[in-house]
Formats: sequence, C-alpha cells, structure tokens
Amino acid sequence: MVLRDAIRAVAGALFILLLGATIAGCATTGHATPTPQALTDRDGMTLYRYDKDKPGSKSSACHDGCSATWPPVPAANEGGKGFGSFMRSDGRRQLTYRGWPAYYYSGDDTPGDMNGDDIGGEWHVIRRE
Repeated sequence: MVLRDAIRAVAGALFILLLGATIAGCATTGHATPTPQALTDRDGMTLYRYDKDKPGSKSSACHDGCSATWPPVPAANEGGKGFGSFMRSDGRRQLTYRGWPAYYYSGDDTPGDMNGDDIGGEWHVIRRE
C-alpha cells in the first residue's frame, strides 16, 4: 500500500513537471496557443519588427550599422499564411510577416531570448496572430 502511494505521488509530480515543460516550450517557440506568441525561426530564434518600416512597402529602414545589430532575416521558402519577402537594396532577400520586414537581434544568444523587445520603443517581437 505504501509503495503504491509513493508511485502515485512520483507519477503525479512527473506529470506536472512534463506539463510545465510543454507549456514553457510553447511560449518560446511560437506554437499555436490561445494568445499570440512570439514568431521564431526554425531554430527558435525570435523575430522582430521595426516601427520605422512601413508594412507592405517592400523596403527596410534598417541599413549599415543598424543591420549589424538587427540582421535581416533571410528569406528562403517563405511559404505560409502571412509570410512574404522582398529584395533589399544590398541584394539580399528579406523575410516579411504581414508585410513587416523581419529581423534578428544580435543580443539574443539562445532560442527563446527576447532581449530586443521594445528597445528604443521602436523594436518589437513579432507576434504570430
């Protein structure tokens, strides 16, 4: 009887740990959940948008030193609802989401980092809608 109760307690704790890990994984990878989540690339790196860009303009307001800190997300096989691309003035193709050019932040080191959100009040995590 005591062994059975111990096994149940351990199984219950394990279930809660696994459920917590699953929920945390969804929050950082952009999987569908009831609230909009951060858009990420295949490796889980967060994508950002810049307020100085104009959605749908097929151009970027981030060049030179700006693009060293905020590298453009390269476009390759950008299929999917809301995704597109455009050719930058430097000849590289950049990914867009809902018309907004997409960028990485050089201060993000690991998947799920969102260190660039709201920098200068102009850079924002792209939320999947």
